[in-house]
Amino acid sequence: MIKQYPCDLCEKIFNKKTDLIQHKNASCTLNEIKEVKTDIKTSLINVFKSCLNILRDNEGLTGEKAFRNMSYLLILKLLEPQFDTEINIDDYNYDFSHLQDHYIEYHRSTLLKIARFSNLSIENEDNVPIKFKYLWDDYIGRTF
Repeated sequence: MIKQYPCDLCEKIFNKKTDLIQHKNASCTLNEIKEVKTDIKTSLINVFKSCLNILRDNEGLTGEKAFRNMSYLLILKLLEPQFDTEINIDDYNYDFSHLQDHYIEYHRSTLLKIARFSNLSIENEDNVPIKFKYLWDDYIGRTF
C-alpha cells in the first residue's frame, strides 16, 4: 500500500512527501483565502444589513422595496464607468413629454448630473430619495 500525504489546508492528496512540501510552500494558501473570503463575506453582509436598516428606519422601506432600491444604487454604480464610453447617456432622446416645456432642460440636466453615482453620493441626503426616484423612473428605467 502506497503512503499518501494529505494537505491539511486544502485536503489534496500527494503520493510523495516532497510534492506535499512543495505544494504547501508554493501554492497552498487556501486556508488564508478562506479566512479572507469569510471576512469579506461577513463585511458585505454587515454592509447590506446596515443599508437595509437605514432604508427601514429613515425611508420606511422594507422587504422587496428596500432590495429594489439597493439594487438600483448598485446598478447605477456599475453603469457609471460605462457612461461616455460604451453608453452615451448624454445624447439619448429621453421622453419628457409629461413635463412642461420650461422644466425639461432643468430636469434633464439635474438627472444627467445625478446619473453619475459619484455625483449622487455627494448630493444632499434629503434630496436623494426624490431625485433618485425621478432618475430611475424618467431616465434609466426608460433607457435600459
